Amino acid sequence: MSPLPGEGRDRVYIYDNVHGPIEVTELERRIIDSPEFQRLRRVAQLGLAHLVYPGATHTRFAHSLGTMFVADRMARTVVGLEDPEEIELVRIAALLHDVGQLPLSHTLEAAAGISHEDLGREVVLGTSLGEILSDGGYDPREVARIAWGPNPGVTSLIVSSALDSDRIDYLLRDSLHTGAVYGRPDVDRLLRVVSAANVGGRPRLKVGLRAMHAVEHFLLARRFMFRAVYHHRTVVAFELLARKLYSEAVQEGEMPAGRSLVNLVRSGGWERFDDHAFWRIVRERAGSDRTATCLLERIPPRLVAELTEGDEAYERFSEIEDLPGVISIGAGVEREFIFVGRPGIRRSKVEQILVELPGGELVPLDEAPGGLMSRRIAEVPDVLRVYALAEVAGEVARAVRELGAPTTGEVGGALR
Repeated sequence: MSPLPGEGRDRVYIYDNVHGPIEVTELERRIIDSPEFQRLRRVAQLGLAHLVYPGATHTRFAHSLGTMFVADRMARTVVGLEDPEEIELVRIAALLHDVGQLPLSHTLEAAAGISHEDLGREVVLGTSLGEILSDGGYDPREVARIAWGPNPGVTSLIVSSALDSDRIDYLLRDSLHTGAVYGRPDVDRLLRVVSAANVGGRPRLKVGLRAMHAVEHFLLARRFMFRAVYHHRTVVAFELLARKLYSEAVQEGEMPAGRSLVNLVRSGGWERFDDHAFWRIVRERAGSDRTATCLLERIPPRLVAELTEGDEAYERFSEIEDLPGVISIGAGVEREFIFVGRPGIRRSKVEQILVELPGGELVPLDEAPGGLMSRRIAEVPDVLRVYALAEVAGEVARAVRELGAPTTGEVGGALR
């Protein structure tokens, strides 16, 4: 097995614009050099967000390296691992956690009919990565278990928790590249004050009452980034265009989905299935396909209505089986001019965080005395949005109002 960073003579560093120099082991270097991992250089971290935030051109490749770096710090400080082999296992799992991401990252997951976690497991178990791991002394199945579960052990706090290495890196990285300063928590302090706890046989994160604000800052930063970046109305508008185009390409046999993606991994074609493959379809269809043209020329559909979880209109609209079809009939416009969808939600898992009171009692974060963080604030609510192409936005807004929902009041103005 490769020595951990700092333990061997020949050190290899990768210089990162978020964390500085990241030292990698020989085994990690072999993983990074594999075609399956190099593919992540061609998968945008934030999908289509660069159409709104020009600096958001960073990739899953850099994010994966950063996640490994943070996982190493968490393994040593938050969890207190000391065994070099355990630490390396966590580092590798963090490094590979996004190896199954689709083109444009989360944007196309719903249209593809399979999660990036399931695809990641296929990549680790069914490609040359598995051989690299085995040659390095690690069981690919164990790596997959740590990366994507089921993992009831304490290492799950590092890879999949409310304050995991993935979230810490993407907040810092996405904030830097978009210029949205809301997403910059004090990570150094956070990793000093948070530790692991065993509660009823389950791993939990705990923080002292006096340091609770460091955790609250992190959760609020994440919530603000969802509002400002991940759920930005125009970013989501482009995502809905991309999903529609991908779904049509799947139906016509031009793009894989579901089991076809698993077969693509096993047949050796996964390494070429990246953002370039998606944009090739866009360019080929532009001119004859309205959706492709809008994507290529950066013309987003307009936001007509935004309904938030808990609202009466949200509940009513969520129960309508074919909402785009119902709206199109009411508006008297083509169904393909209407886009309905929900921005992707990544739950905060705030229930995993406990606050240690002066007497040693552990209480949930949202019940701690003097705290600012209720669960309602920490969680990102589900949102149902209705968009329409500009020329029919007025008619669609009228139909939405007739169905009993408020409209945005922005239909008449450009959202670009």
